[in-house]
Amino acid sequence: MTELVENPLASNDTGPDAPPSQPPRRGSSTGRKVAVGCGIAALVGLGSSIAVGIILWRFAAPFMPGKFVEDFEEQGYAIAESQAATIGVNQVIADPTVYFVQSMTFEGRATTDLAIYAQNCSITGTIEGNLDFLGQVLTIEAGGLVKGDVRVRAAQAITVSGTIEGSIEGGMIQVVAVEKGGSVGGQITGKIQVITRSEE
Repeated sequence: MTELVENPLASNDTGPDAPPSQPPRRGSSTGRKVAVGCGIAALVGLGSSIAVGIILWRFAAPFMPGKFVEDFEEQGYAIAESQAATIGVNQVIADPTVYFVQSMTFEGRATTDLAIYAQNCSITGTIEGNLDFLGQVLTIEAGGLVKGDVRVRAAQAITVSGTIEGSIEGGMIQVVAVEKGGSVGGQITGKIQVITRSEE
């Protein structure tokens, strides 16, 4: 037979002289801890995403067409926009101009600096100043002449069959190809993956 022993610490006394009862302990539940942890992780993730976005935006901004045009507009360049542009053989560009076009053929003469944003640009004429370029393909055709530097922010390919008396300064270029009969008087520098020179 089991004998029941009364616990001396336990009291069933609920009278006026009874000690006050202790409220149950309220700690953080596991669910609450998980929710707070997830909230903190979400804030850290959001902050990191914003920081990465700002860094990428600062890195990519110079390669964006709008920023390219804006930079030259601030320098006093005139702006010319269209789907396709052709500067004919008899045309002379006397004022610094930034072209914002899909494709461009330059057969004329520029007595000043030019800036061109185009997917494809072909130069068969003469540019007496510097040429700034942002786009996919820039070709200095046989007979084409750039007396200044060619400064490229970004391009897939630069092909030189004509003459660049200055340097090619590259932001980000995949290929610079100097073809037979083509020449670059200065240096070819920048973030360029491949440089090829055809034999004379």
